[in-house]
Amino acid sequence: MSSNGHVVAATWSAADFADLEALNAPVAVDIFAGQKPPVVIDPRGYEQFVYLGDLGNPLIAEAVAAFQAQQRAMQREPDRSWVDQAIEIRAVNDKVLAAILVTPPYCPKERLVGGRPPPGQLWWGAFTDTQRRQLVDFWHSGVEALKPFRAAAAADAAAAPASDGVPPAPVAGADPAGAAVGPVGVERSSDLLGVGAGPSGTGGPVAIE
Repeated sequence: MSSNGHVVAATWSAADFADLEALNAPVAVDIFAGQKPPVVIDPRGYEQFVYLGDLGNPLIAEAVAAFQAQQRAMQREPDRSWVDQAIEIRAVNDKVLAAILVTPPYCPKERLVGGRPPPGQLWWGAFTDTQRRQLVDFWHSGVEALKPFRAAAAADAAAAPASDGVPPAPVAGADPAGAAVGPVGVERSSDLLGVGAGPSGTGGPVAIE
């Protein structure tokens, strides 16, 4: 800030650009509140996938197509029964989970064998309604869904571990069950995936202001 009180644009450093790139890196989410290892998700979200045309992953392409078809159907028939809409929403969310869950992978309904996933894969029954909504929110909101986690961690730093946070707000079109959302910790997954972390070179809480 200059002596007259006006904000002056600073010179951008390589670390500043690296911080922005890190927003799109996979993140580890403690969705099971410490009872199980974290899951690693792709936080980029629907809008970024569509804008960039980044649909090389068949699971992502399928999720985008299902979500768009759902939105068109809701516009054509806004008065459909809640039951019909709930069934459709769950089907779309199943595909979204398969698209964004990196580690462990998620098995969508059509790939279950005898109603169960292959060994080493998560599935619909691995999560509660609340946990599914928390994960699907990353698809609807992208990195925006991470901001409440970061803000809560900063505010509660003196009283709680840095990984504590609060959930994103519910998103219209997510899982229709109305359970309350509990705390979820979020960390960068560089240690888990071997990908580059932010300028500090470590995982740690998501650095989003």
